[in-house]
Amino acid sequence: ETGLDALRTDMDLVAEYQNPYNIDRNYGPANFDTPLNLNFSLVYQVPQWQVLPKLIAWAPASSTLLLFVGANLKSQLETLLPAAKAELIPGSERRFLMVASSPRQS
Repeated sequence: ETGLDALRTDMDLVAEYQNPYNIDRNYGPANFDTPLNLNFSLVYQVPQWQVLPKLIAWAPASSTLLLFVGANLKSQLETLLPAAKAELIPGSERRFLMVASSPRQS
């Protein structure tokens, strides 16, 4: 077997191991494997105040909530989420970004 033949054999093994169409080869432990890790964003314009407490209660315990609100909703949310921090959006006098942890966190 020449050096070129050995290289072809090695490359065939690598190609088979990294074949995305062969599910049996696409597994194994990894230090970056985090099962059940879900990240997503939801952008939703709440039509009524009554819906917002339900959405906040629905948020998973590990969630960080980012809420873009006006001055009136800001004061209502400060009652609902006392630990929330509100930052004035640059260039605005009445729009805020509120950052809060899910109330379900332990």
